[in-house]
Amino acid sequence: MFIIGFVNYKSSIYMNAQINIYKRYAGEEFKVIIADTSLDKSEHENLKMAVLDHGVDVEVVEFEPLGKHGSQPHGEGLQFIYNKVVKDYDGAEYLLIQDPDFFWVKKSFLTHIRKLLNAHEMVGGQYKPGTYGASGPHPKAPAAFGCAFKMKSLIDISADFRVPQTTPRRDVGWMVREKLWDKPYYYFKTEDALLNLGKYAEVNLCAKYTDNGVEVAYHLFRGSFTGKPGQPGEAPAEWQESRKRISKYMLEKISHS
Repeated sequence: MFIIGFVNYKSSIYMNAQINIYKRYAGEEFKVIIADTSLDKSEHENLKMAVLDHGVDVEVVEFEPLGKHGSQPHGEGLQFIYNKVVKDYDGAEYLLIQDPDFFWVKKSFLTHIRKLLNAHEMVGGQYKPGTYGASGPHPKAPAAFGCAFKMKSLIDISADFRVPQTTPRRDVGWMVREKLWDKPYYYFKTEDALLNLGKYAEVNLCAKYTDNGVEVAYHLFRGSFTGKPGQPGEAPAEWQESRKRISKYMLEKISHS
């Protein structure tokens, strides 16, 4: 069985589509755990409403990473999910973690990933060129924004998904990648993919992932930002409308894959 882990930070707008994608097209048994780090009551209620009534096993947990900022709450949320799986789901074979703005667009994607995991320790999307500083010295190793692992491999290395306090700065999951990069892994190739789906869509810096020429996934990268870089605050209404269109687009894309 797969455990699917999301960390939510004011990204509930994507979760209805995400749960629909899993329900209709995953191809394998799974359970979803969402760690909500938003610390916002209305966002938490929106998140719970988004995942209701799908007939899917989803657990939504409020998680407060005290004293953290930037990418740190995300890493703390991933660590919380991993620790919960180790403690509560002894029979889980695989952990797949993904950002709420990372979308699978290949039918039976969990079946495809499971087959690849027969011969690899981790399977997922690689960093885009130009973001290697955050990814470390092994840029092709799958990144924590959309990656599946064998639980046994994670337990063997006492996996730590938190953001390391290093210079230069590293991303969430970097320490896991550093311990597993010399084991067999499989990465989906990346390329830029500008989605012309409304105002503000261009700031998402979307990436497309392929496997032997077949589209597998898309990642918005900035799809959970609450403002443009350097401009704090809530996302503009037009940006949120673009996100709704993107979610609908991804559902349609996987339905026709």
